[in-house]
Amino acid sequence: DMCRVLDNAANGNKPTGKLAKSELMTGLEGFFPGKTPNRMTALFDALDDDFPGAEDIQYQKIFEEDREYNQGSFAEEVREQQLTERVEYLSALETAMFENGDEDFYIKGEGLRKAFKEVDPNISRSNLENYLDRCYGGKLDEYRPIEVRAAINNMRKIVVKKEHKYASMSAAVTSMAKLQEAKSKGGKNMTSQVAAALDAVRGKWIKNLL
Repeated sequence: DMCRVLDNAANGNKPTGKLAKSELMTGLEGFFPGKTPNRMTALFDALDDDFPGAEDIQYQKIFEEDREYNQGSFAEEVREQQLTERVEYLSALETAMFENGDEDFYIKGEGLRKAFKEVDPNISRSNLENYLDRCYGGKLDEYRPIEVRAAINNMRKIVVKKEHKYASMSAAVTSMAKLQEAKSKGGKNMTSQVAAALDAVRGKWIKNLL
Protein backbone atom coordinates (compact mmCIF):
# COMPACT_ATOMS: atom_id res chain seq x y z
CA ASP A 1 0.00 0.00 0.00
CA MET A 2 2.80 2.42 0.83
CA CYS A 3 4.50 1.75 -2.48
CA ARG A 4 1.25 2.18 -4.38
CA VAL A 5 0.74 5.60 -2.76
CA LEU A 6 4.24 6.65 -3.85
CA ASP A 7 3.80 5.14 -7.30
CA ASN A 8 0.63 7.16 -7.81
CA ALA A 9 2.35 10.32 -6.57
CA ALA A 10 5.31 9.87 -8.88
CA ASN A 11 3.32 8.91 -11.97
CA GLY A 12 0.21 11.04 -11.99
CA ASN A 13 -2.11 8.40 -10.52
CA LYS A 14 -1.06 5.93 -13.21
CA PRO A 15 0.82 3.29 -11.22
CA THR A 16 3.57 1.34 -12.97
CA GLY A 17 4.09 -1.39 -10.38
CA LYS A 18 7.67 -0.33 -9.78
CA LEU A 19 9.67 2.42 -8.09
CA ALA A 20 13.21 3.63 -8.48
CA LYS A 21 15.21 2.50 -5.47
CA SER A 22 15.95 6.14 -4.61
CA GLU A 23 12.22 6.95 -4.64
CA LEU A 24 11.48 3.95 -2.45
CA MET A 25 14.13 5.07 0.04
CA THR A 26 12.56 8.52 0.16
CA GLY A 27 9.20 6.89 0.80
CA LEU A 28 10.60 4.74 3.58
CA GLU A 29 11.88 7.82 5.39
CA GLY A 30 8.32 9.16 5.32
CA PHE A 31 6.75 5.84 6.23
CA PHE A 32 9.01 5.41 9.26
CA PRO A 33 9.51 8.93 10.67
CA GLY A 34 11.64 9.03 13.78
CA LYS A 35 13.83 6.01 13.07
CA THR A 36 17.48 6.46 13.98
CA PRO A 37 19.99 6.83 11.13
CA ASN A 38 21.43 3.42 11.98
CA ARG A 39 18.03 1.75 11.67
CA MET A 40 17.28 3.47 8.38
CA THR A 41 20.67 2.34 7.10
CA ALA A 42 19.87 -1.22 8.16
CA LEU A 43 16.62 -1.05 6.16
CA PHE A 44 18.41 0.29 3.09
CA ASP A 45 21.10 -2.41 3.39
CA ALA A 46 18.43 -5.10 3.66
CA LEU A 47 16.73 -3.71 0.56
CA ASP A 48 20.06 -3.91 -1.28
CA ASP A 49 20.46 -7.51 -0.12
CA ASP A 50 17.07 -8.42 -1.58
CA PHE A 51 17.56 -6.47 -4.83
CA PRO A 52 21.34 -6.28 -5.48
CA GLY A 53 22.26 -3.86 -8.24
CA ALA A 54 18.66 -3.02 -9.11
CA GLU A 55 17.78 0.56 -10.03
CA ASP A 56 14.03 -0.09 -10.22
CA ILE A 57 12.16 -2.38 -7.86
CA GLN A 58 8.89 -4.17 -8.53
CA TYR A 59 7.49 -3.41 -5.13
CA GLN A 60 5.04 -6.31 -4.99
CA LYS A 61 8.07 -8.57 -4.63
CA ILE A 62 9.36 -6.86 -1.48
CA PHE A 63 7.18 -8.92 0.87
CA GLU A 64 6.84 -12.06 -1.25
CA GLU A 65 7.29 -15.39 0.51
CA ASP A 66 9.28 -18.30 -0.86
CA ARG A 67 8.05 -21.88 -0.97
CA GLU A 68 8.87 -22.28 2.72
CA TYR A 69 6.93 -19.07 3.58
CA ASN A 70 10.09 -17.12 4.37
CA GLN A 71 10.37 -13.46 3.47
CA GLY A 72 13.43 -11.51 2.44
CA SER A 73 15.94 -9.55 4.48
CA PHE A 74 14.01 -6.29 4.25
CA ALA A 75 10.73 -7.71 5.56
CA GLU A 76 12.51 -9.42 8.43
CA GLU A 77 14.45 -6.26 9.31
CA VAL A 78 11.27 -4.18 9.38
CA ARG A 79 9.50 -6.66 11.62
CA GLU A 80 12.45 -6.94 14.00
CA GLN A 81 12.76 -3.16 14.28
CA GLN A 82 9.06 -2.66 14.94
CA LEU A 83 9.14 -5.18 17.77
CA THR A 84 12.30 -3.63 19.21
CA GLU A 85 10.80 -0.14 19.10
CA ARG A 86 7.66 -1.35 20.83
CA VAL A 87 9.75 -2.79 23.67
CA GLU A 88 11.76 0.44 23.91
CA TYR A 89 8.59 2.55 24.06
CA LEU A 90 7.03 0.48 26.82
CA SER A 91 10.28 0.37 28.78
CA ALA A 92 10.68 4.15 28.64
CA LEU A 93 7.02 4.57 29.56
CA GLU A 94 7.38 2.32 32.59
CA THR A 95 10.38 4.31 33.81
CA ALA A 96 8.48 7.60 33.35
CA MET A 97 5.51 6.19 35.27
CA PHE A 98 7.68 5.21 38.21
CA GLU A 99 9.26 8.68 38.20
CA ASN A 100 5.85 10.37 38.18
CA GLY A 101 4.23 8.02 40.68
CA ASP A 102 4.40 7.89 44.45
CA GLU A 103 6.82 6.10 46.74
CA ASP A 104 4.53 3.06 46.83
CA PHE A 105 4.73 2.74 43.02
CA TYR A 106 1.19 3.92 42.39
CA ILE A 107 0.24 6.65 39.94
CA LYS A 108 -2.80 8.82 39.22
CA GLY A 109 -4.19 10.35 36.04
CA GLU A 110 -2.07 13.50 36.18
CA GLY A 111 1.11 11.49 36.61
CA LEU A 112 0.17 9.21 33.74
CA ARG A 113 -0.37 12.19 31.45
CA LYS A 114 3.06 13.56 32.33
CA ALA A 115 4.66 10.16 31.74
CA PHE A 116 3.14 9.75 28.29
CA LYS A 117 4.08 13.28 27.25
CA GLU A 118 7.66 12.82 28.43
CA VAL A 119 8.06 9.65 26.38
CA ASP A 120 5.94 10.74 23.43
CA PRO A 121 5.94 14.58 23.16
CA ASN A 122 3.90 14.56 19.93
CA ILE A 123 1.18 12.23 21.18
CA SER A 124 -2.27 13.31 19.98
CA ARG A 125 -5.05 14.06 22.44
CA SER A 126 -7.14 11.15 21.14
CA ASN A 127 -4.31 8.65 21.51
CA LEU A 128 -3.42 10.00 24.94
CA GLU A 129 -6.99 9.64 26.20
CA ASN A 130 -7.22 6.16 24.70
CA TYR A 131 -3.97 5.08 26.34
CA LEU A 132 -5.04 6.51 29.70
CA ASP A 133 -8.24 4.47 29.53
CA ARG A 134 -6.18 1.40 28.61
CA CYS A 135 -3.90 1.90 31.60
CA TYR A 136 -6.94 1.45 33.84
CA GLY A 137 -8.15 -1.53 31.84
CA GLY A 138 -11.28 0.26 30.74
CA LYS A 139 -11.93 3.86 31.71
CA LEU A 140 -9.63 6.43 33.31
CA ASP A 141 -10.45 7.16 36.93
CA GLU A 142 -8.58 10.45 37.28
CA TYR A 143 -8.06 10.44 41.03
CA ARG A 144 -7.86 6.73 41.75
CA PRO A 145 -4.24 5.57 42.00
CA ILE A 146 -3.28 2.52 40.00
CA GLU A 147 -0.20 0.37 40.42
CA VAL A 148 2.43 1.20 37.81
CA ARG A 149 3.03 -2.42 36.87
CA ALA A 150 -0.69 -2.97 36.37
CA ALA A 151 -0.86 0.05 34.07
CA ILE A 152 2.10 -1.16 32.00
CA ASN A 153 0.73 -4.69 31.78
CA ASN A 154 -2.50 -3.26 30.40
CA MET A 155 -0.53 -1.25 27.83
CA ARG A 156 1.29 -4.39 26.71
CA LYS A 157 -2.04 -5.81 25.54
CA ILE A 158 -2.50 -3.22 22.80
CA VAL A 159 -0.64 -1.82 19.81
CA VAL A 160 1.43 1.21 20.79
CA LYS A 161 3.66 3.43 18.69
CA LYS A 162 5.44 6.69 19.20
CA GLU A 163 3.92 9.58 17.29
CA HIS A 164 5.86 12.05 15.21
CA LYS A 165 5.06 15.49 13.91
CA TYR A 166 2.98 15.39 10.76
CA ALA A 167 5.38 17.88 9.18
CA SER A 168 8.26 15.42 9.40
CA MET A 169 6.44 12.89 7.28
CA SER A 170 5.31 15.58 4.88
CA ALA A 171 8.88 16.77 4.43
CA ALA A 172 10.11 13.25 3.81
CA VAL A 173 7.81 12.79 0.81
CA THR A 174 8.19 16.30 -0.63
CA SER A 175 10.50 15.15 -3.38
CA MET A 176 7.96 12.51 -4.44
CA ALA A 177 5.08 14.95 -4.38
CA LYS A 178 6.96 17.49 -6.48
CA LEU A 179 7.02 14.99 -9.33
CA GLN A 180 3.26 15.33 -9.47
CA GLU A 181 3.14 19.09 -8.87
CA ALA A 182 4.53 19.74 -12.32
CA LYS A 183 1.77 17.67 -13.93
CA SER A 184 -1.33 18.51 -11.97
CA LYS A 185 -3.32 21.61 -11.06
CA GLY A 186 -3.55 21.97 -7.32
CA GLY A 187 -0.29 20.07 -7.06
CA LYS A 188 0.74 22.10 -4.04
CA ASN A 189 -1.68 19.99 -2.00
CA MET A 190 -0.13 16.75 -3.17
CA THR A 191 2.53 16.64 -0.46
CA SER A 192 0.00 16.69 2.37
CA GLN A 193 -2.23 14.22 0.51
CA VAL A 194 0.59 11.74 0.06
CA ALA A 195 1.74 12.22 3.65
CA ALA A 196 -1.76 11.63 5.00
CA ALA A 197 -2.16 8.51 2.86
CA LEU A 198 1.18 7.15 4.05
CA ASP A 199 0.26 7.85 7.66
CA ALA A 200 -2.99 5.88 7.36
CA VAL A 201 -1.25 2.97 5.64
CA ARG A 202 1.57 2.94 8.20
CA GLY A 203 -0.81 2.80 11.17
CA LYS A 204 -2.77 -0.09 9.68
CA TRP A 205 0.37 -1.95 8.67
CA ILE A 206 2.06 -1.66 12.08
CA LYS A 207 -1.10 -2.94 13.76
CA ASN A 208 -1.06 -6.02 11.51
CA LEU A 209 2.63 -6.63 12.22
CA LEU A 210 2.28 -6.89 16.00
